[in-house]
Amino acid sequence: MHPEHRRQGIGTSILELLEARGSSLAAQRHPGLPAVLRTSGGRDPEPDAGPGGADIRPVLERRGYRRVRSWLEMERELPGPALELPAPEGARILAPAPERSEAVRLAHVAAFADHWGSAPIDAETWQLWTTSHTSRPEHSTIALAPDGTVLAYAVTSEDRPGVLHVALVGTRPEARGRGLARAVLARTLASGAEAGFTAAVLEVDAESLTGATRLYEAVGFHRAHVYATYEKPVG
Repeated sequence: MHPEHRRQGIGTSILELLEARGSSLAAQRHPGLPAVLRTSGGRDPEPDAGPGGADIRPVLERRGYRRVRSWLEMERELPGPALELPAPEGARILAPAPERSEAVRLAHVAAFADHWGSAPIDAETWQLWTTSHTSRPEHSTIALAPDGTVLAYAVTSEDRPGVLHVALVGTRPEARGRGLARAVLARTLASGAEAGFTAAVLEVDAESLTGATRLYEAVGFHRAHVYATYEKPVG
């Protein structure tokens, strides 16, 4: 909300309309099943830095929303400390060619099937996102099995000039524990540094079941901000 128009009930009215639409869609698409409304609760306040975007939270809480998840925004300087570029056994580490886009999507669907709040992304949406003007496929990386299966991946974009956004990182469940995620990240960060990016940023579930936070810290990322997700049951 523009600062000049806050505290006039405009935001609450918009939220009410969105809730009504969300409830209607849930009833149409998943009749009889429980559903929740989910939204961002903004960034956690930081010392001497204002509310950080969390000024929406009182409104959400008055309407029955509760914090259900925290997300870490992590940053790393580039080039930063040099990383070893590992070569895991049974996989090639390389940038994904356009014809492997669908294989990367399928790897992502498999990798996030057991992650909180994740839903499969369809082929059309994936294609639109990975070919957008902010996409940087030359700095994305995959771990490719001999049979052509994508085992792990890092997908990148440039949402802020000079900052490489590692938008997605994942490993197929059956390929976890082989160092593949570290390998694709190392290649992606090296590629970004060589291209002149000054920093890399990513987001991770603070309660990641795969321990992703430890991996990112091991390759030089540190926590910059914390964001929250809020939910309330439909109805």
